[in-house]
Amino acid sequence: MQAQKTQRNMVVNNLTQRLIAVAIIMLFLFVIGLYINNAVKAYLSQARSSGITTISQADLEKKYGLDVNLVAVTAAGGMIDLRLQMTDGEKAKALLADQANFPVLRTANGVVLHTTPELSSQPINFENSNPIIALYPNSHKSVNRGDPVTIAFGNLQVEATLVK
Repeated sequence: MQAQKTQRNMVVNNLTQRLIAVAIIMLFLFVIGLYINNAVKAYLSQARSSGITTISQADLEKKYGLDVNLVAVTAAGGMIDLRLQMTDGEKAKALLADQANFPVLRTANGVVLHTTPELSSQPINFENSNPIIALYPNSHKSVNRGDPVTIAFGNLQVEATLVK
């Protein structure tokens, strides 16, 4: 009886080479994915921070005559209530005379909440002690009690305030 030669070694070598090739391709795709992820994060952080000035609530009152009284979730979580008190009408007028500077709310996860165009286009009475009350729809309940929210007036934003 004569022994037959088998191609077993060739099949094992072929399978090993394929597995190594798949592993290299997977590693290459993983590295490219990490690179793209980091590039997108860097781009977004640069885009968010460009041209925006952040001030404290004390500076908002000192420079622009506005005091943040309340940022709260209301209407069973469906609305955000923002209440500002005008301490100096002339300073507030410098900021709010332009309708584009009507306050918007920015959440930590990047959601921007706008009030209705009807409310933001109404004339503001710039007398001392005059309140500004604005309601914002809480889209998809993206803001909850205890969440940090930034109040933005155009390119000016106030440091984060915890929602009540």
